[in-house]
Amino acid sequence: MSVRRDDKGQGYVEVLVIIPIVLLIVGVLGFFGRFWYAHLAAEEAAFSCTRTAIEALDRGQGVWQGGIAARNALAGFWLTDPSRARVTILPLDDWERGGWVMCEVAYAVDLRRVPFARWLHPNPVFPIRASYWGRLQEYKSEW
Repeated sequence: MSVRRDDKGQGYVEVLVIIPIVLLIVGVLGFFGRFWYAHLAAEEAAFSCTRTAIEALDRGQGVWQGGIAARNALAGFWLTDPSRARVTILPLDDWERGGWVMCEVAYAVDLRRVPFARWLHPNPVFPIRASYWGRLQEYKSEW
């Protein structure tokens, strides 16, 4: 099989066209993958915060326990700096049995180390928020 004279170099051109496209796809996947991973971590931290806070007997203890649980959950996801997360615990009413409590976790995701992140967005640091509501235990004991 002979190669025609005008087909010479076609493979090089195809590779030069495909490589930047493949690199861009990998960069976009890394960009959104890290963002999605951090969002899952924030949701899990909000859930852990709420689940731990509603078991507490009083407001001070619930806020403290919820904050610790949220930070431990974030640390378990190996995020760059979980201490930067802002954890807010708000009861709807007083800290009484059957009342509602909301935990919100806010975290800034730094995507500057992702390849081509600056091409996708000029400032690749995005805030993520996740919140979760839970009901205080109705049958908790008074120690």
